[in-house]
Order: sequence, then structure tokens, then C-alpha cells
Amino acid sequence: MSSENDHQISRMIATIKEWSPEYREDMDSDIEMTYYNALRELTEKKNKEKALRYNQGKLKWSLVHFKSLEPLVKVMEYGMAKYGPRDWMKGMAREVILDCMMRHMTALMDGEEIDPESQLHHIGHIMANAMMYSYHHGVDVDLSPK
Repeated sequence: MSSENDHQISRMIATIKEWSPEYREDMDSDIEMTYYNALRELTEKKNKEKALRYNQGKLKWSLVHFKSLEPLVKVMEYGMAKYGPRDWMKGMAREVILDCMMRHMTALMDGEEIDPESQLHHIGHIMANAMMYSYHHGVDVDLSPK
């Protein structure tokens, strides 16, 4: 233990000698052992404690498997080359997005894995269209028929 701890023990023993009529010299080692055990327990407790975080109600991004999003990114790169960067953000009618997504969905359901035009997996196109739909017509948008 450090000299600071030794100094604290000496002060503690001196205080006990001064204030406790039951003090005996043979108690020094018990006092030291009690002090070191308490110090060890406090150190262990401190090491186990974690910083507070108030994340209730916040998105838990660790649930997402990002490698699985690669087909989406590949389709977005394909779209960037074909239409320009972020062209999709300009806006689209919900029917256009849903029609595109459904074409890729039915092709996939019929057993076609790869889109003949882009040579990319249909799942990436489905994911891209789902993302575009969420961006333009997500849950905070009134989707009731007009």
C-alpha cells in the first residue's frame, strides 16, 4: 500500500488510542487489516461502477447488423451514378416508391435474386425503396387517402 495509506492508518490508530479506553497495542494489526479490507472493497466497488447513461426511449443502434445493409449501399451507389448524388431526396410520390419496391419484391419472390439492369441483389433495391419511403412518407406523415 502507499505511504498515504500508511499515514492514514497511523492517524487512525492515534485517534483510536486517544478516544478509546479499550485500545490495546495488539489491536494495531486488526485495525490495519480492517482498513486495507475496506479500502480494497471500495476500490473494487469503484471499478465495478459504470458511468450513468439515460438511454430509455432512445434508439438502440447496436441491434442493427450493419453488414446486412451493404446491398442497400450498393444500390444507392448505383442510383448515384445513374441519377446523380442524392437525387432521390428531391421527392417522389409514395406510389412510385411502392411500385418500384413491389417490382423488386415480386421478382425476388419469383426466384430472381439479381436485378437484370443493375446486376445487384433485389434485396438492396427493396431496402433502398423502403428507406426512400421512410424518408419521404415516414410514420410522422399523414398517409390517409386524400
